[in-house]
Amino acid sequence: MQATTKEDRPSYPLTKLKSQAERLRTLLQPACHRIEIAGSIRRGVPEVHDLELVALPTTYRLQPALFGAAAEEEASRLDELVDQLYHARTLTPRVTNGRRAWGSKYRRAWYHVRSGAYPVDLFTVTPPAQWGLILALRTGPASFSQRLVTPWEKGGLLPDGLHVSQGAIWQELELLPTPEESDVFRQLGLPWLPPEARQ
Repeated sequence: MQATTKEDRPSYPLTKLKSQAERLRTLLQPACHRIEIAGSIRRGVPEVHDLELVALPTTYRLQPALFGAAAEEEASRLDELVDQLYHARTLTPRVTNGRRAWGSKYRRAWYHVRSGAYPVDLFTVTPPAQWGLILALRTGPASFSQRLVTPWEKGGLLPDGLHVSQGAIWQELELLPTPEESDVFRQLGLPWLPPEARQ
């Protein structure tokens, strides 16, 4: 298991990492309703540090008799596929700053191919999280994402009366749907800003 810190992360040419991200997206696609490349690759930054993917997994309802599951429980096909890739040593946990992240919502991994191992951040959208908001936040950059979830009164872009929690925008107890990135900008009263312009 390889350990890294933010300070010693290597950088790669955009074209090289983009092709690896596309290969990994294709590998994970069968277990997803949607899966997109995010992060600095999506913004078209010339030198990037890692592959970032946002995935909306397909699920199926567990049979109540199986493993004592409740009738309403659902299993993620993406979790199952990632487990298979883990056992095949295609995806392995990546330790950063002494910390490992390998949960159902976020995995920090190494993607192993013949040319080497590439760092991956895999974000999974599960309810009540909304695809549009998660894709916007994970496209970044970090300073832009921080402003999206910071209230106006504190110098951010989030209008009064709204807050972000559990991967969604809320107005008091009401979830404001953001199925697409454009819905995030609309809910915040902002003009659409393409990823490459969010630097």
